[in-house]
Amino acid sequence: MTKRAYCDSCRSAQRLCFCDQFSSQVHRHSVTIIQHPDEAKHAKGSAWMCERVLDKCQIIVGEQAADFQELATLVASQEQHWALLYPSEFSKGLVNYNAYDVNKHAEQKSKLPEHWIIIDATWRKAYKMLQLNPWLHAIPHFHFENAPPSAYTIRKAPSEHHLSTLEAVALLLENIEDFNGTTLRQLLKTRIEQQQQHMSPKVLKRYKTN
Repeated sequence: MTKRAYCDSCRSAQRLCFCDQFSSQVHRHSVTIIQHPDEAKHAKGSAWMCERVLDKCQIIVGEQAADFQELATLVASQEQHWALLYPSEFSKGLVNYNAYDVNKHAEQKSKLPEHWIIIDATWRKAYKMLQLNPWLHAIPHFHFENAPPSAYTIRKAPSEHHLSTLEAVALLLENIEDFNGTTLRQLLKTRIEQQQQHMSPKVLKRYKTN
């Protein structure tokens, strides 16, 4: 049997390669995704697309504090400039400043941290990572007040408003600066369609697919 050829860049079968859809996007706030090792090899992961498209986005794979030592040291040296996007007990609701009068909310937007961290893991493992990394507790936590339903219907989630990492990154940047997340969401849509092609009818029934 001939082994199926894959594109190393977009992780798709060669015949489904969608590298031509990737185009770099410039944004002001930086995004650092700390990724659980299990997600790094998961076929349904979406974080890698953020790193491919966004000019200020990086992924650091790990789980415990020792895995993020360099990042933790950097954060500790400038805690006021960093924030974590995670619905913790102490997180604040993230207002969509772009939905209001720009001048009225210009001061609030200017006070937002410049650098944002997002945990890429299942919800259970994300909580564990938060506990294993006390340096994350020293910076402000934020959550979306009114997250839309997730379009990533091929992965299990606690509710329809639990977003994939890509959707969370797109919505975050749209909330805090002048950013259009259409490119990211279109890539996710393409990836979902690819994954669905490889699913049997029985598997597809497990998810709410269109």
